[in-house]
Amino acid sequence: MKSFDALRNRIHTILAKHFGAVHTSTEGEFRVVNDSAHLFVSVDHGFGTDGLVVKLTCPLINRVPLSTDLYRWVSIEGRNFLLGGIFLIPHANGTHGELWFSHNFSADDLDEKELLGSIYPILVLCNELDNQLQNRFGGNLFSY
Repeated sequence: MKSFDALRNRIHTILAKHFGAVHTSTEGEFRVVNDSAHLFVSVDHGFGTDGLVVKLTCPLINRVPLSTDLYRWVSIEGRNFLLGGIFLIPHANGTHGELWFSHNFSADDLDEKELLGSIYPILVLCNELDNQLQNRFGGNLFSY
């Protein structure tokens, strides 16, 4: 558990250095914002007893109407990004859902360059991607 807390503290230090005040969700995720992109950074246990994973998730669109075109786009184009991909969370009502971007990586020896090398491109991509997806499929941009 000590390495888990040490990694969370390291991430917090790096984020504070580069982004100023860092917000933390009730689930213990850090939040970094770039215009409409809200990137959540969290730590989880990976494979084995000591492995740790950094999870980067960014909600893009909520209340997006579910359609065959949307499912097709998520399953083909939404998985075709250099860092991570899109996933869809259908709502219980069966008519709408949420689109999220996600990227995970092993972080046993995380350094500043590695973390920022994932965060910055995802923040830029998601800030553009959420508007493109809203224009194409409808729904609402994520707001916190």
